[in-house]
Amino acid sequence: MTTHTTAIREAIYSRLSGLPGYMTIRKQGTPTLSVDDLPALSIFIADERLDPDGDANAGPPKFGVTATIIVAVSRGFDDPTVTDGEIDSDVDAIENTLLTDPTFVGFGTDASFRFESINGIRRRRVFEKDGEAYFVELQLEFQFFYRWIYDPVIKDDFATISVTAKPNNDDEADQFNRTWSITTS
Repeated sequence: MTTHTTAIREAIYSRLSGLPGYMTIRKQGTPTLSVDDLPALSIFIADERLDPDGDANAGPPKFGVTATIIVAVSRGFDDPTVTDGEIDSDVDAIENTLLTDPTFVGFGTDASFRFESINGIRRRRVFEKDGEAYFVELQLEFQFFYRWIYDPVIKDDFATISVTAKPNNDDEADQFNRTWSITTS
């Protein structure tokens, strides 16, 4: 299941890594960025929640997965009003890049990162002072929903069965013995 969420993160990374203007583009929220790394774009998995999907004990375990992936833009600033405008433009470009791409939002053919829906997007600003520089980080928290089934691992596939049928009357048994072979695919 985490592998599927990672595939969604990789799909986001591949689409956003072409955006201009970033000194650093990374797939995790650590280590701490230095002033020389800014502006930076970080794409990382923050959370995965599995909720039951369907009837309990009816078939293999099935879950509805809500995966939170954060896309964060970090910029250093001297004047916060300038940075607010720049960082909002950054986030608008990210949303437009992802949400207007039909191969990302579900109309494409690559099922390796398919999701059923985006249940929400949250914008959050984080202001920090790190050493001698101030910086602001605007985070987009995407909540993706998909279903995950843990199919059982069957080591010996049931492929062939042989059945012999005969009537209840033993005298006629030899005359009516029938054998069928059934092969499944």
